[in-house]
Amino acid sequence: MKQALLYNPKEKRNITNPVLPFSLMSVATVWKSEGYNTVIVDGRLGERIEDFLTPDVKKVGITSMTGSALQDAIGAARKVKDYNKDIKVIFGGFHASLMPEQTLVNENIDEVMVGRYSDIDRIDYSIDMGKYIRDEGGIKMIDVISSSGCPYRCAYCAISKVYGRKWLPFDLEGYFFPLLKWLHDEHGVRGIHIMDDNFFVDIGRAEKICDYIIKNKLKLKIWAMCRTNIFSKLDNRTLWLLRAAGFDILNFGAESGSQDILDYIKKDITVDDTIESARRCKEHGFNAEYSFMIGFPGEKKTDINATFDLIDKLTSMLVCDIKLFMYCPFPGTPLYEDALLHGLEEPKSLSEWEAFEYENLVTPWVPKHIKKMFNVATYCCWFAFTPSLDKKYDAWWQRLGYSILKGNARTRWRMRMFGFAPEWWVVKKIVRG
Repeated sequence: MKQALLYNPKEKRNITNPVLPFSLMSVATVWKSEGYNTVIVDGRLGERIEDFLTPDVKKVGITSMTGSALQDAIGAARKVKDYNKDIKVIFGGFHASLMPEQTLVNENIDEVMVGRYSDIDRIDYSIDMGKYIRDEGGIKMIDVISSSGCPYRCAYCAISKVYGRKWLPFDLEGYFFPLLKWLHDEHGVRGIHIMDDNFFVDIGRAEKICDYIIKNKLKLKIWAMCRTNIFSKLDNRTLWLLRAAGFDILNFGAESGSQDILDYIKKDITVDDTIESARRCKEHGFNAEYSFMIGFPGEKKTDINATFDLIDKLTSMLVCDIKLFMYCPFPGTPLYEDALLHGLEEPKSLSEWEAFEYENLVTPWVPKHIKKMFNVATYCCWFAFTPSLDKKYDAWWQRLGYSILKGNARTRWRMRMFGFAPEWWVVKKIVRG
């Protein structure tokens, strides 16, 4: 039988609990229907592509994400060609889809798959689930996906560029419902992370999923992403249904406390939407996570202060996790084009993109001393407003260290002291390695 491999490269930093390789699982669904015995190899788990190469392998697919994972992806392609130059090497994923011509220049890459398969309504789950089921607070947790794509137009996000703002729902009766029951009954899963790009595009569909979970008495704790403009307008019946089905943690991309910035990045939400989402989370018992970004081209000090003030308001309204990131201009997005106008120099080869990621931000419009302050602010925000960290540490010395850092972070945040901060540079070195 024809053999095919799909490889998920590792990143520079250690990922202890990797998300299921959904993009490769969708490709495996198609390749298996074409008669290939397809095996997924996950570099994030320490698996090496060379250990799976045999004379029967006819093609290898490698997913690509902008950043350090490209180094391993390029290396894997070279190893395949060193083993047998006749094996077809296909690059896919976001980076290859956004930069296909530059990707094909590499001598070890034969073909680029742009975008996704648009005619599938499910993905193949014949993968070793034990490698991806993790323990979160004594609960067996796994990632699932019920749709792909997003119809919104956020200017910093590559999803709309790659998927053409098209949302693709997967089959519920034949795929997603049986998947939930199988994970619950056969694998003892009691927690799921719904990793859809936008799960709440169709509220009626979301309600059908809730009805199925309740009817079949699946005891689940559910994490999902939601837009603040959608959540702030849900009626009480839908909110009750979500809680009854086990929806517990909702992750919101608030992005900014400045309406000018929200309009600039085409988020299509308002600051009031974010505040209303917090009010509803508290009223209906949802746990909330909010993510923000700073460092956009043209962003003013008043915009940044508005973001910090909104974080203060949210954390005064309810206990919630807050993540603050520095904006990173990824290729193919509208904001990337603006970044070029603000001095960004585009990498000229596939290998040059390896250093292009959050840990090594390329933002020439932000002065170096301000970038250092932003970096401290992101860490202070993480420690000050992530109550879930309270349950992460078991050893007494870990709890003591965390308690000291948390107090330090809250003081710095309250006083907006993000200048000289040697303790947080040490934390960064420990966390990032």
